[in-house]
Amino acid sequence: MLKWVRLLKVATVMQESLHPTDKNGFNQLFEFYENVSRLSSVAVAAAYLGKLDRSPLIQNKGGWVGGLSRSIPAQAISVDHGVIGIELSELMSGGPGKDGIPAIASPRFVSPEEAGRWLKFQEPVISLVVGGAARAYPLQILLWHEIVNDRIGGVPVAVTFCPLCYSAVAFDRRIEGSEYSFGVSGMLRNSDMIMYDRETESLWQQLFGEAIVGDLTGARLMPLPAQIISFRQFSAAYPNGRVLSRDTGYDRPYGRNPYVGYDDINQPSIGPGELSLQIGGTPAGSK
Repeated sequence: MLKWVRLLKVATVMQESLHPTDKNGFNQLFEFYENVSRLSSVAVAAAYLGKLDRSPLIQNKGGWVGGLSRSIPAQAISVDHGVIGIELSELMSGGPGKDGIPAIASPRFVSPEEAGRWLKFQEPVISLVVGGAARAYPLQILLWHEIVNDRIGGVPVAVTFCPLCYSAVAFDRRIEGSEYSFGVSGMLRNSDMIMYDRETESLWQQLFGEAIVGDLTGARLMPLPAQIISFRQFSAAYPNGRVLSRDTGYDRPYGRNPYVGYDDINQPSIGPGELSLQIGGTPAGSK
C-alpha cells in the first residue's frame, strides 16, 4: 500500500507538468504507471484506457486518481478506491466502455405466440419465475445488453448474462431495503462481466452478485432461481408466460452473434482486449 501511495505522489507531480491536451505526454505517463507497478490502480486505469479517446476505468470520488481529472472524458465510474475487496489489477477492459453495452431499463414483453414470429423453438432463453409470474429473456437479446432491470410482481430483479462465460444469473435488486439498478461497466474480471450500480457506482462481480469495489463492497445480491432452457420448453411449461420483446429502444441485429468464434475450440484463445464485437459494421456499443 505504501508503494502504491508513493507512486500516486510521483504520478501527480509528473501530471502537473503536462498540458491537459498533451495526449502524447499522457500516453507516456500511462506507460510509466504500467511499467513501474502493475499492482497500482493507476496502472490498471492506464492499461484499461490505452488511448485517451476511450472511456476511463475508474474515477476516484473527489477527483481522478493521480490528479488526472483535466485530461479524461466524463464517462466514468466514480467509486471510492479506499473500499476494495480485490486487487484492482484483476480488472481488465472488455472493449466497450461504461454503458457501451447498454443494459435494458424499461423492458417490454410479448406473448410466447408473438415471440414465436422471430424466436425459434430451439433457441435458449433465461427462464425466471417470481410469485407465479413466468418470464423468458432470449439470449439473442441478452447477448447485446447483458443486463435487464425488471420488476416482477412488485419484486425488482436484475436478469444478467455474461456471454464470455455463459453465466445466466438473476438477482433481487434490493439490499437492506434499498433498491439498486445495474449497468455494464465495460470491465471484466476472470473473463466475467463486471456490473455497476447506478446509485453508488460500486462494481459488482456478475457471477456471484457481490460488490467488489466501492461503497457497497462486501454486499451480496440475493440470487433468484433462474435457468437456461429452450423457448419450446418455456412455452410448454408457461403458455401464459411473457417473453422479452425485441422492442428494446436500441437498434441491434438480434439473432446474430457478436462473439463469433469465441467458443470455437479450433480457434486460439481470445483475450478481452482482442475480442471484436462488431457484426456487419455495427459495433456492439453503438445505439
